[in-house]
Amino acid sequence: MDDQTAEMERVTQEMRDLMRLWLENPDNKQIKQRFDDAHALYQRMFLEYKQRQRAVVSGGDEVARGAYKV
Repeated sequence: MDDQTAEMERVTQEMRDLMRLWLENPDNKQIKQRFDDAHALYQRMFLEYKQRQRAVVSGGDEVARGAYKV
């Protein structure tokens, strides 16, 4: 996927593996919790990634913008 870092791809694969296990063991609360935790981690990483992309597109962070003031 184009909108992922290497770490996000690792978490995505972990989520796939956990989903497979969870489907095989639907009553296993530990697997469900591990999937939920991995999903929450992925969501945080994705939002941070998108925020960094927007910051670059909009001219960088506050420090970078301040450095270019004349």
